Amino acid sequence: MWTHFDTTPLMSTYLVAFVVSDYVQIPNEDKTLNMWCRSALARHSKFAQEIALKAREILTRYTNTTVKVPKMDHLAVPQLTAGAMENWGLIIYNENNFAYNEKKDTRHQKMRVAITAAHEMAHQWFGNVVSPRWWSHVWLNEGFASFFEEYVIDEIFKDWRIMDFFVIETQQSALQIDIARNMKPITFEVNQRKEINSLFSDSSYGKAPAILRMLQHIVTPDVFRNGIIKYLHKHQFSTASSDDLWNALQAALDESDISHNSYKLKEVMDSWLKQRHYPVVRVNRNWDTGEITLTQEHFRSKNASERVDSDKWWIPLTFATQTNPDFSNTLPTYWLRPQDKNITIEGIDPNDWIIVNVQQIGYFRVNYDDSSWKKIANYLNSDNYTKIHVLNRASIIDDAYHFLITHQLDINIFLELANYLSQEIDLVALYPMFNILEFTQGFYNFPETDYYKQFILNILDKLIKSVGYEEDPVENNLTKLKRAMILRWACNFGHSECKKTANVKLNEYIANPETYR
Repeated sequence: MWTHFDTTPLMSTYLVAFVVSDYVQIPNEDKTLNMWCRSALARHSKFAQEIALKAREILTRYTNTTVKVPKMDHLAVPQLTAGAMENWGLIIYNENNFAYNEKKDTRHQKMRVAITAAHEMAHQWFGNVVSPRWWSHVWLNEGFASFFEEYVIDEIFKDWRIMDFFVIETQQSALQIDIARNMKPITFEVNQRKEINSLFSDSSYGKAPAILRMLQHIVTPDVFRNGIIKYLHKHQFSTASSDDLWNALQAALDESDISHNSYKLKEVMDSWLKQRHYPVVRVNRNWDTGEITLTQEHFRSKNASERVDSDKWWIPLTFATQTNPDFSNTLPTYWLRPQDKNITIEGIDPNDWIIVNVQQIGYFRVNYDDSSWKKIANYLNSDNYTKIHVLNRASIIDDAYHFLITHQLDINIFLELANYLSQEIDLVALYPMFNILEFTQGFYNFPETDYYKQFILNILDKLIKSVGYEEDPVENNLTKLKRAMILRWACNFGHSECKKTANVKLNEYIANPETYR
């Protein structure tokens, strides 16, 4: 028996795949997007198929292009080293990232399946239609796929707030990891296989999409999209480098009415791609003159005496103040350039707080002088705290914690900041606290830490009072997740009422797991 295949598009060799199996097929209506899996998983493949179909529609519209293959097959195997592989027209998944059982699986599993499908569909454009010229540019694959997985899921599930969670999960995790001494830049020259493997790293999957998010806000979403369309159109069925992307985006920027005389995109972006780690912007206020001075330095992972690289970055600066708490404008107000010793901001009311890096658009941390930190803490502990954008509330806690553990912030200031969390109602702003508890949970086993343990218990106790123990049928998934995270840590820290309630609910589950899951 002969099998005949149509001629494929011109593609990179690493994207070629063949599968021989006796799997069942679950086609869509016109058989242009088919799911293949073991028969036992067939009924659990529909969710991944729905996401893939919607992703195809969303990405086709965004890129102003058509799908370049006549059909796409999505196939699940029991074991796969990676979570999935984006072979052109034949995406192969690990079953764990493919199947979703609506009756039994968790919200986390639903999200994992959705994100995996969206990520692999994004690769059909970023990696397949346009492939990297050499492995040094593999971030063009993984950075864009990670960036557009968030965009796609946000278009499908607005109530998931996936763009906010990108900041508190992906970007803040990248900032934490990126201080390691052995971290490499996003792109560097490679020749050996071991070097090539190292490019498939946290930098490509975490830092790179964060840099793309920053760039999108520097040039505006419309200009960013126009540049992406130019890039894909010019290099389709071929290869591209980082410079090809910058050229396309620069052309789109030059055609726009966005002011950009002070910078060129290649120069700006090379400072983020070709240098390891990231900067800290220091904000110091002269309380006599009212002048605010901003400087940059390489983030120190240990202490003030640590030797660090002398690299400098092109840093886009945005800020909001107490008098003008506008956190919506993310276009850079100033640039802190590599050649600048500092820049100054004048005319800010001396009674105002100032918060730099609106919505944590920039991939950097911000450290303030002690008095400025205290102004922010006082405001967070007031009834007006929600006037500070939720992503900035989250970044303030995350930044402050990392300055604390690197001996760059007094612990009493950190506690003043953290104290406000007892009145916080948004999971996005609470999330860094849960991460901090994860990092430090072993610390609380010692009696010397009883004060801090009680401090945390007081926060958790107030949070429990705001969310309660029982789910409301009409509440959204984020509220349910917030309650679960609060109760988890309250029980871990020995909250008596929480532990008692947990025992009751465990017994209910054991007696009737279908009802109490």
